[in-house]
Amino acid sequence: MLTIRKRLTAALLAAALLVLPVSVRAADDSGTCGADGDNVTWSLDTGTGVLTVGGTGAMADYEGPADAPWDACRSAVRSVTVGSGVTRIGAFAFSDCESLAEVTIPDSVTQIGIYAFLNTDIVRCTIPDGVTCIESGTFRDCEKLVRIVIPDSVTEIDGSAFENCKRLRSVTIPDGVTRIGGSAFYSTGLVNVTIPDSVTSIGQYAFDGTDFMLHDDEWTDGVLYAGPYLIAAKRTLSGACRIADGTRCIAAGAFSGCAGMTDVAIPDSVTTIGYYAFNRCKGLTHVTIPDGVTQIESGVFEGCTRLAGVTIPDGVTEIGNYVFYGCKSLACITVPDSVTRIGYQTFTDCAALADVYYTADAAAWEQIEIGEENESLLYAELHTSQYLYGR
Repeated sequence: MLTIRKRLTAALLAAALLVLPVSVRAADDSGTCGADGDNVTWSLDTGTGVLTVGGTGAMADYEGPADAPWDACRSAVRSVTVGSGVTRIGAFAFSDCESLAEVTIPDSVTQIGIYAFLNTDIVRCTIPDGVTCIESGTFRDCEKLVRIVIPDSVTEIDGSAFENCKRLRSVTIPDGVTRIGGSAFYSTGLVNVTIPDSVTSIGQYAFDGTDFMLHDDEWTDGVLYAGPYLIAAKRTLSGACRIADGTRCIAAGAFSGCAGMTDVAIPDSVTTIGYYAFNRCKGLTHVTIPDGVTQIESGVFEGCTRLAGVTIPDGVTEIGNYVFYGCKSLACITVPDSVTRIGYQTFTDCAALADVYYTADAAAWEQIEIGEENESLLYAELHTSQYLYGR
């Protein structure tokens, strides 16, 4: 009798083990993925590889690929269909789905989170009208991406949005885009670049490593332009440099590391100078910033060790962080009364700074917000519009 019971128990246990994998697999093939829990659901057909996301409202954001609920079956995902009613695709939602080749995004989607399609095999994608920002790393490392349609609603393309999309040879940046982030198109296959007039800011390395930058015939006197936008300068640039008349924007980091450049003529047409645009230009001695510039971005002249004088125009309201950090030869500077803020470590390690000329009175100077670690500025002799004010 005992033997029979043992055999029966073993048989029942074996049967349970056979059933258990089916139950677990079913749980892995569907579930919820909404920002509010069950407002959005998902299901995966493991036979076809189609992952369907449906519901109403926003998907949840994830801190990394492994946090998505379909992580265990990520390798089986070959296409994604997002249902009408979903308004946001979550951060890292489909990243590292390396077999994912097709995605359908409905017009209801107005936001696509950071790194949503990182490192997938997507070949082409149409971003729906209503999306205003292509966020950081959205299509980064999509090496098979050959076509992307960016709608007119987009106003910003964030950093690394298309970085390392090696087969992407052409893209239309719509009118209305105002900012292109750092490394946005880094190491893509772009053969030419057309930037709309609406753009006011281009981040560092935005187009580095593209075919466009690698062709020497695109460069003029060691400088690369895309219409009125100065994209980059060769690090071997030396002596005096005259930026072309009509240039409106100098991209972030454009002249970074041009140690042999001694002088630069910036035309009055320039209204934007990107962050770190001239940092580590160790031979640069003097710069006149045009009147149309209203903000001096972070680190623009950081490490320009021979820079002796800078003319800051009326109308500038902010001098950013680290702008003159390490400018050891900077002896004097004129600050217009339009300035309301001087950033953190803006004048750190400016040992030669002796005179600050301010175009308003001492009382107005006291109202300027001055960040920490600016002792070189604070202990220089302050010359105001009324009298010599010693510090």
